[in-house]
Amino acid sequence: MSDDREYVKTGIKGIDEILANKGIPQGYIVFVIGSPGSGKTTLGWQFLLNGIKNSNENAVYVSLYESPKYLIKNAKSLGLDIQSLVDENKLIIVDASPIRFNPGQLQMGDVSVGKREFALISLIDSIRKNVEKIDAKRLVIDPLATLILQYPDVIERRTAVLDLMQAVATT
Repeated sequence: MSDDREYVKTGIKGIDEILANKGIPQGYIVFVIGSPGSGKTTLGWQFLLNGIKNSNENAVYVSLYESPKYLIKNAKSLGLDIQSLVDENKLIIVDASPIRFNPGQLQMGDVSVGKREFALISLIDSIRKNVEKIDAKRLVIDPLATLILQYPDVIERRTAVLDLMQAVATT
């Protein structure tokens, strides 16, 4: 059986080797799970920066927890120059950290919308707009746990993650 899918190399030697030196099938969504400090954010940055550097693929980084200023400073301490890529419009950092402050309900006319749902809709809209703005080919949303923790009910959590995955897949 032939595999005629297109692949996207991560640019991370050990990971690409594990992936038969092909990379990730183009269009796939990959969840990276690990404890704090395990390297999820660093892996995300390497994936984005390698795409910009090696494949001329613009990128969007969505932060659900830390401010862009902190992310740029922290990345610089790791030897990653993110600010210049932002300045060149090759990278957009979306500050979606306020999503964690949206419990309760929002009243929109006669309709009551949960603030979590409103925050998710706003997040999806922001991702779409920023991906389109620079024709980004790579996207990292970090940390996804921040979104997941917004939904204590397992069914709501599953629905939110699936809604986000569907939106990202069609972006």
